[in-house]
Amino acid sequence: SFGLKTLEDAVMLRNHILRMVEKADWAENDATLEALTTIVVVGGGPTGLETAGAMYELYNNILRSEYNHLKTKPVRVILVELQEHLLNPYPQRLRASAKEQLEQIGVEVVTGTGVSHVENHEVHLSNGDVIPSHTLVWATGVKASPLASLFGVELKRGGRLPIERTMQVTGLDNVYAVGDIAYSEDENGNPYPQLIPVAQQQAKLLSENVIRRINGQPEKPFTYFDKGSMATIGRNHAVAWVFNRIQLTGFVAWVSWLGLHLLTLMGFRNRLVVLINWIWNYLVYDRAARVILDLRGEDESEQVLSATPEAASGD
Repeated sequence: SFGLKTLEDAVMLRNHILRMVEKADWAENDATLEALTTIVVVGGGPTGLETAGAMYELYNNILRSEYNHLKTKPVRVILVELQEHLLNPYPQRLRASAKEQLEQIGVEVVTGTGVSHVENHEVHLSNGDVIPSHTLVWATGVKASPLASLFGVELKRGGRLPIERTMQVTGLDNVYAVGDIAYSEDENGNPYPQLIPVAQQQAKLLSENVIRRINGQPEKPFTYFDKGSMATIGRNHAVAWVFNRIQLTGFVAWVSWLGLHLLTLMGFRNRLVVLINWIWNYLVYDRAARVILDLRGEDESEQVLSATPEAASGD
């Protein structure tokens, strides 16, 4: 399967998709054509939704106009989620809206079903269905670094280190942890999400608490300031939970997502260039890059970026 954790992962997936489209142009039968043009995305979180929506729009808004076989046979993008709903931390209204918007743009959504195993060009689901496909994208939970297992403490879900509200690892003196390797819960007993804002705020508190410990002062507890969550689904489609109070869907949520990401860029020049590119892409439905890069001197379509059983059992 293909992951989406680094820029290299994204480039490899793009190269693979372009290769599959090229091969599909020479498919000997309909069964082969369907397998080459079917993408399975596993994981109903923000990454899975954004990937599924982007893949469908890439095929149907851009590549479809350039390849004859895509004009007569629509591409299938299938999103598979083990739970009965998408976007687990979100309110029910936004979960339902996300599923509706995905299906509206053409993505097939399968919930309450996991992936049992994968064979050569086949994805087997736990309900017995078999999906012929050459492209599997793994967008489920994140497993912590194996470093966590070296500390001799009982690990939490995902192999993460249990920490106190001061960021100190439970049961260990002078050992602190923040970010994806750390596990802590809020006042309601819900684990903090493995997101950048959480790690940033934890790191800021950690640096302050280390100085306080050296100076013999009491350490401060962690309080997470949650600005909310957003997930873009595709062109004019998104859901947003602003400050965990205001629920936005559709075009308004999509514009809010774009505006927030634009503001987080450094420098006025970068913001202006990105804004101009976004406007151009919105008007012409196009992407300039068509070059297939051979990053590792071999065909990435034949590589297997395996998902471990631990990762498969994640969120």
